[in-house]
Amino acid sequence: MKTFAELQEGVYDPNIFKAIFLAGGPGSGKSYVVRRTTGGLGMKIVNSDDVYEKMLKDVGLDTTPEDIYSDLGQDTRVKAKKTVKTMQSNYIEGRLGHIIDGTGKDYDKISKQVSMLKGLGYDCYMIFVNTSLDTAQERNADQNVHYQRKKLKRCGKRFRRTSVNSRGCLVTLILSL
Repeated sequence: MKTFAELQEGVYDPNIFKAIFLAGGPGSGKSYVVRRTTGGLGMKIVNSDDVYEKMLKDVGLDTTPEDIYSDLGQDTRVKAKKTVKTMQSNYIEGRLGHIIDGTGKDYDKISKQVSMLKGLGYDCYMIFVNTSLDTAQERNADQNVHYQRKKLKRCGKRFRRTSVNSRGCLVTLILSL
């Protein structure tokens, strides 16, 4: 396990590339942790949720379950995923450090990404952010986003090393992949 100071070392060195994977359930505080710990480091954020929400608004939809699960909402989701994949490819082609914000639920997908990035010379890390189910549901309700209780529970069972930050998020700081 690396410390935050060790993670920061070499961020601006063009010969040292960093990729940080975020894992945690919806509403766990991943975006908050990124803003509080990596702001100003020049790393690019890869987050399909942000792009998806903007694209939903562009086509006149909201983040309600009815709009998200509509045909237009699902088509928009596919377009958002493609856009984010292109963005990440551009970051990799430019050898930019980046943070991949996701739930971490697809181990095989992450493993493939890590192998590819390491092959290009990237150092890869994972930050796991977790919080109580009640807190996550409260945050999601505040953001007008609704998630199934089962999905939130599943996301929190994978990792063991945690500490608590000031917002009550349980955070596993930097696991080297």
